[in-house]
Amino acid sequence: MKAYHNKDASLCHHTEKLMVKVSGPLTGKGDTARLDIVFVLDTSGSMRGNKLEDMKRAMTEFIVHKLGDRDGLAIIPFNSTAPAPADKEKRFTALSLNKSERQKAVEFVRKLRADGNTNIEAGLKAGLEYLDKGRRGNLHNASCIFLMSDGHENVGKASNLDGAVADHSVVTFGFGEDSDEKVFIMLYYACIIMIMIMIFIITIIISK
Repeated sequence: MKAYHNKDASLCHHTEKLMVKVSGPLTGKGDTARLDIVFVLDTSGSMRGNKLEDMKRAMTEFIVHKLGDRDGLAIIPFNSTAPAPADKEKRFTALSLNKSERQKAVEFVRKLRADGNTNIEAGLKAGLEYLDKGRRGNLHNASCIFLMSDGHENVGKASNLDGAVADHSVVTFGFGEDSDEKVFIMLYYACIIMIMIMIFIITIIISK
């Protein structure tokens, strides 16, 4: 990655906003395992402005350039609540991504608007339920939840989902200079603790 230097403020305390793109060696999309990716997107009022626009840009980049044609995708926005599975207009799901479905996903993201409170618990719960129940014949696929938020939780309590979160791969992305990391750290430790418990159980089984 090229070094960045602000000549006008090199000796002053200042904040810069950077977008970092990480690329691995190209193996060809046909060589990779099928994935089911769920994006849980914060569209509450606190995301209004640059946060929402930055999130949209990141989402569009991922949809267009990172997902393979065989991958499954779900986009679940949340604010005060999260849309129910039957509410097809307020969430996007596709069991695979041909050109048409990919365009629909990009258009869905483009239309997102920020409003309401921040209920991370509702968004995560909807994402977890999709992975557990909504994938139909794709339950054997590798899966991951990406939570994108500023972390300003003011409705519900994401810590209520500690146990459920620990059974899945959850990756968090904070948006905004004022993002609150407490929720993200909690989710991280929930996953780590479950991994440690599983290793402990496996060790006991092997030692018998």
